[in-house]
Amino acid sequence: CGSLMMEGTTMSRRQDHFRMEEDLQKDFEDLIRQNKGIKLVAVSAQNVDRMVTIFKAALRTGMIFVIDLYGAHFLEQISQYAKIPYPCENYRNLRVFFSHEMMKRLYARGRKDIVRKFGPFEIKLPEIAQNPGSHIFLFRNGLLPDIKKLGDFTDSAFVWSLFEGY
Repeated sequence: CGSLMMEGTTMSRRQDHFRMEEDLQKDFEDLIRQNKGIKLVAVSAQNVDRMVTIFKAALRTGMIFVIDLYGAHFLEQISQYAKIPYPCENYRNLRVFFSHEMMKRLYARGRKDIVRKFGPFEIKLPEIAQNPGSHIFLFRNGLLPDIKKLGDFTDSAFVWSLFEGY
């Protein structure tokens, strides 16, 4: 049994309406350098190209890219088909935030294995709070209560990178 995963949101758009990932990586790097606070990025973990772009920008600027358990599991699952970063020993600047809500859902579904698998790469809010400016945090609405606990968002940045058609 085989599978095929395709992303077709750009098929109906004109070429001049969006930029290449290499250009966006440079933009992310510039944004990181210009803003000393935490960087929040709203992007779907399933947008693999964008996730890799953000990871590369984090790597080039010495940042830690923080993703949630869903993103970690998704990237790890597809990494067997493509050379992409996912939380493991090879990608030390990619860490996983364990939100209370996501852990509740995983435990309720009997998926403690996912929590255990990414335990070595977990990052907690107090660690982020020590130096929020060294982190790029994958943002989802469900993470807002946790992220608010970080407090001061002076000189932080928020990037909306979601397809407007969703």
